[in-house]
Amino acid sequence: MIDVSDPRKSPEDFTVPPEWVSFPTNLAYRRYETNWIQRAIENTDSGFSDAYRLGSAIMGCDVILFRDCNELEPAWLKLLEELYQKPVIPVGLIPPSVTLSQNDVTELALRLELSGLPFIWALRKPPGSTESDSVELPHGFLERIKGRGLVWTSWVPQLRILSHDSIGGFLTHFGLNALVLVEKKVGIQIQRYEEDGSFTRNSVAESLRLVMAKNEGRIYREKAKELSELLFTDKNGEDRYLNQFAESLESHGRLHKS
Repeated sequence: MIDVSDPRKSPEDFTVPPEWVSFPTNLAYRRYETNWIQRAIENTDSGFSDAYRLGSAIMGCDVILFRDCNELEPAWLKLLEELYQKPVIPVGLIPPSVTLSQNDVTELALRLELSGLPFIWALRKPPGSTESDSVELPHGFLERIKGRGLVWTSWVPQLRILSHDSIGGFLTHFGLNALVLVEKKVGIQIQRYEEDGSFTRNSVAESLRLVMAKNEGRIYREKAKELSELLFTDKNGEDRYLNQFAESLESHGRLHKS
């Protein structure tokens, strides 16, 4: 069961790997990523913290589902089962919905332009959004990247695109999972300011050039290609995880009734 006496209390405590990880890892939060942890451990108006709510939900459930896969994080998924003492079921890498602010879109657009690299950008409105929620690309951006970049605002077959041999890199908002990819040398994190997590000048463009074009980025390209063959070229992979998920629910449902 999860250790409710976890001694980590301050944001700084989360900038080093936790002691309960049973295998070698450098995985830890950056300083700017610990701000949400501080908010999570503080009591809300209800008198309970978000961390307490999460712990209570985990303790009270029969099965834990993760948007993850064994090909990417087998050791971490096994560790969670040991900590929680209940089944942890990966449901595959169903793409998340990430909402970007106007500033995010502007900065990413200008830095993609600055990189000088060809790209496809899937920039869709979140489900249920209205015109007032929409964001705009910088003035003249589409004209300046014409013939080199493509901005697509409707549905795209993401897995099919990522499995194509001509794809050299993938820029995403991936949260803590990004640190796992860095540890596996599948990708790098874009350099940010430690205090607030904002991008440093030219950091997006330089990161893209490193992993896609420079010789020192060869190891990332090789590792990414190796992993992509497991995650993106297996046409039945996602269905397999979803079927496993459904079968697990049926199995636990029968056990619960009995």
